[in-house]
Amino acid sequence: MLVFPLALATIVAMAPSNTPLTFEQRVEAQRAIERVYWEHRIWPVENPGSKPPLEKVLPDDALRARVSRALKLSNALAVVWGRPVDGAQLQAEMRRMALSSNAPGVLQELLDVLGRDPRWIAEMLARPALVERLARNHYAGDDRFHGELRRQAEAALGQADLMDAGGVYHEERWSIGDETLAQPASEGTVTVPKAEWQLTLERLSHRVLEEDATSFRVSELLAREGNTFTVAVAVWEKVPFDTWFADREKELSTSVSEPTTPYVLLNPVENCVSDTWRPTRTGVPDGRREHSALWTGTEMIVWGGTGYMLEMNSGGRYDPATDTWKPISRGAGVPSPRTRHTAVGTGTEMIVWGGRDDSGPLGNGGVYDPSTDTWQPITAAPGSPAARSGHTAVWTGSEMIVWGGEEAQGCGSGGGRYDPASKDWSVLSQAGPSPRCLHTAIWTGSRMIVWGGYTSQNVPLDTGGVYDPKTDKWVATSAGADVPLPRAEHSAVWTGKEMIVYGGRTPIFEDTQLISRSGARFDPVTNVWTPIAEDLGRFHHTAVWTGKEMILWGGTLQAPGQYGSRYDPSTNEWTLTSPRFLSFTYATAVWTGTEVIVWGGNTSTGGRYAPATDTWVSTSTSADVPVPRMHHTMVWTGAEMIVWGGYSPGNGGALRDGKRYDPAIDDWKHVPEMETSRYLHSAVWTGTEMIVWGGFGWPGYENSGGRYSPTADTWTPTSTGTDVPSPRTSHHAFWTGTEMLVWAGAESRPTSTGGLYDPVTDSWRATSTGANVPLPGDLLAVWTGHEMIAWGAYRRHFDAPVQITGGRFDPA
Repeated sequence: MLVFPLALATIVAMAPSNTPLTFEQRVEAQRAIERVYWEHRIWPVENPGSKPPLEKVLPDDALRARVSRALKLSNALAVVWGRPVDGAQLQAEMRRMALSSNAPGVLQELLDVLGRDPRWIAEMLARPALVERLARNHYAGDDRFHGELRRQAEAALGQADLMDAGGVYHEERWSIGDETLAQPASEGTVTVPKAEWQLTLERLSHRVLEEDATSFRVSELLAREGNTFTVAVAVWEKVPFDTWFADREKELSTSVSEPTTPYVLLNPVENCVSDTWRPTRTGVPDGRREHSALWTGTEMIVWGGTGYMLEMNSGGRYDPATDTWKPISRGAGVPSPRTRHTAVGTGTEMIVWGGRDDSGPLGNGGVYDPSTDTWQPITAAPGSPAARSGHTAVWTGSEMIVWGGEEAQGCGSGGGRYDPASKDWSVLSQAGPSPRCLHTAIWTGSRMIVWGGYTSQNVPLDTGGVYDPKTDKWVATSAGADVPLPRAEHSAVWTGKEMIVYGGRTPIFEDTQLISRSGARFDPVTNVWTPIAEDLGRFHHTAVWTGKEMILWGGTLQAPGQYGSRYDPSTNEWTLTSPRFLSFTYATAVWTGTEVIVWGGNTSTGGRYAPATDTWVSTSTSADVPVPRMHHTMVWTGAEMIVWGGYSPGNGGALRDGKRYDPAIDDWKHVPEMETSRYLHSAVWTGTEMIVWGGFGWPGYENSGGRYSPTADTWTPTSTGTDVPSPRTSHHAFWTGTEMLVWAGAESRPTSTGGLYDPVTDSWRATSTGANVPLPGDLLAVWTGHEMIAWGAYRRHFDAPVQITGGRFDPA
């Protein structure tokens, strides 16, 4: 535990609660915060030099710039959007940090260096994270800055040819994923899960306008060939937030009006539960693939890659201690957009080099300093390697070694060594392994081991070499007994004495490749291979060594549904990790009075959104979480959310079970099964019971239901007697205060009939079918508190004109 600095302790004591913090006081507090982070930054074992002091990597002007940014963002919220930060928001952000930190020990140290003073913690920890997130969110949706782009994108919906609509045009290939196929999608194809394809196809049946934080995107389906589709896309890029803010910040003050509300200090909670995943949240960089990711000791740096099939030169830095992202500068010296590049860490900087863009392979890069958020360019020079992508790079402690990859004329076998201190390149010996791409390379502490990969003819290899930079010599890896099958796009990690190779793609016939389930361990001292146990099989995955185990995650898998594995070489055994956090598709949501809780769809994860603080918190993924499902229902009881029923392709289809979620303790409880399974049904909360009714089950459409009492934890069937509505799905259901109102929906065709159910008497009465009843069709409906208002469209048959229909229904 760090000792609270005496100088800062004096400053805290001398700053009365009714006196605003001065800029210099904030700078000293920020310096103390940065010392905590620096103490926890891992110094790479490959680097023989000693870890430098913080002052060497974080100059005073950079420190002051960080303090200034938080204050100017606070003023931007007040001046530009009329939303000054108040005490309630800062208190909520402090609560989020305490309850959501993945490194509570580090957070405790941060509280300690701030004297555990709630006011200083609110201003120096909560404010910077909160204002960064809020300002970015407000800017992303502000039509004053993006309105003209939006109008251009909207106009493209009516253009004859999307190519001429004014945006940056490109075409994408989309493919339907299939669990039974071992063959992965071809390079450059967007794979859509089979369960989501029908919805995706309907969405693309006409031009669609989508907006995210960075762009507007218009898409349309051009052609279909089997299970592969060609999609036309035009993109209008927004001015990046950091570019906009750089132009505005000179107008903004560094003086802020501090809230006078007293704060409550919350101690960090240990939330790092073994074998579970937690989503990263605020300020997340745009989605991408074929990017680089690097761990600095306190942050993960993500940079480059392809998003929406366009190369990127943006990125972000993720701090797991506070669960926040910071953007990476795109200012002077930043490398051009690229994919399939490499990134290595020196201990203080990240070196990006190579890759490719639309013009082909690249032979340049940049050095990024996270302490100052600045770049220094690396340009092609005498002795530097030829431009390439899909190569490898390792850090030796003083140099970056680049080798292999796809050059202009195919896969190469050359390389180079780059010294960031002198900014000079030197050429590697050419007497190394044969030319290859998409291979692996690891650094042992004294040598680089290269293995596997593809030839220029796309043939996987089972050869490699060990390179010694001191002698500039290569030694071939053993090709004898137990050498792994030829492969590429596999993973390789260094354990301290062995290289473990696993997965990838390997040939089974001359023109067919299979996802490999096998691997082996290579000892460079004895030049001997040892086979390892088989796992699920995957390629394009990631792998890390923990000091005891190799952990694999993601990629394209031979056995869909499992996302991670852990390999222990001491026992030669694999253990599956828990599922990852997925996006919400076919999810449902409830409002608690203070939060929106979203859950389900193609995943068994969810999130809680608090509009007051504009923040998300994930719902528990404990052992009691419901199985993934779609077309289910959720109700809010006043204290709990009840999830019930739905459809789960991987768990037997229609479901009859459910769970209760308590957000106060972030935990789930079991709900007993109802007699029949169903989905596309309805559910209402009466104040004491949840009433489930209708839907589609087995063998077909339902007009039965059940009442669930959380107090008794039991079900009671609803009446199927006189006046019960006909079987149906996708209907409307509301609680009137005394009855459940069911209306519309469809069985073989839409209906405009319904019924009112009284749970006290367990009886139904039919809704009126007389004058003014809306026509049956695609209608929306809401409950006002005493009336149902329905409105929508009706069409007698496919070629008939659309009629607008609607009405107000008073159940009394």
